Order: sequence, then structure tokens, then C-alpha cells
Amino acid sequence: MLHNFGGIEFVPAEISVRAYGKGSSTSAVSVNAARYNDFVPMIYGTAWYNPPVVFGRNDGNLTRMEVLLGLGEMQGVLTVLVNGYEIPVGVSGRDMTGTGWYNIPTLGTRTGAFDLNFLDGSGQPSGDPYGSMAYLSVVVPNRINNGTTLPKVTVLVQG
Repeated sequence: MLHNFGGIEFVPAEISVRAYGKGSSTSAVSVNAARYNDFVPMIYGTAWYNPPVVFGRNDGNLTRMEVLLGLGEMQGVLTVLVNGYEIPVGVSGRDMTGTGWYNIPTLGTRTGAFDLNFLDGSGQPSGDPYGSMAYLSVVVPNRINNGTTLPKVTVLVQG
């Protein structure tokens, strides 16, 4: 079953980044696929599927993405694949830049939650809390996705 949503509003797709041994440059820009009146999937049971990547931005080393899982509350996420690579769940306090990681800001609660990977200049969350929609925050190194295109994300979820 699919439902429409009003689109995703977010922060600028490009930022100023500092690469090793260089001055500042502009981050790679990927085409973001979120559009007004797009469909939001509803998942029942346990299933593999390719959810939409609604936002992606590269900082020179890592591509940070938001992946819309579906409408309403879900049980959980069992496995995340990005371009065929299995991505582990994020562990607080551990450097996971070599493998990437994913976190679940919200499993579709009514009020949602902000993705703390995207903060404004004063440290406040930017973007959309996705009320009543489950989504993932996925971060991968450039060897998995360089940020110039959106990757193929596949998830095993419990709806």
C-alpha cells in the first residue's frame, strides 16, 4: 500500500569542505530524489526492499543520507546494504568511518525525531523530523559511494 507525502525539506545539498592538504572546496552534489507528492511505502511483515533515499550529501570523506523506510510505526531494521555492502549499526564512541554506519532516528512515531548528522551553525537540528514516518540515517565512506550519485540502498525491515 502506498501513500503520498508532501515532500522532504532539508538543508543545502552542498557545503564547504576541507580536504587533506588542500584549501576549501565545495562538496560533491548528488541529485536528491525527494519530490512533492511522491509515494511513501507501507511495509507489512518482514521484507527486503529498496526504500527511497530522500537526501544525500558528501563532506569529502563520507556520504550522509536519509532513507525513508515507510509510513507508520515499524518493528525494526535487521540489515542495511548500500551498493551491495552490508553497513553495521552505529556504535556511539567508536570510529566507524572505515565501514560506515546506520542509525534509526525514528521507527515512525507520531512526533518523529531529527537527524543529528545535520545541524545548523548554532548546533540545532536542521531538516524534517518525519512525524509518523520511519527513516534511517546512513553514513558511508567514499569507497562505497562518492556522493555524486545516490547509492542503491536495500534494507531488511520488520514492518
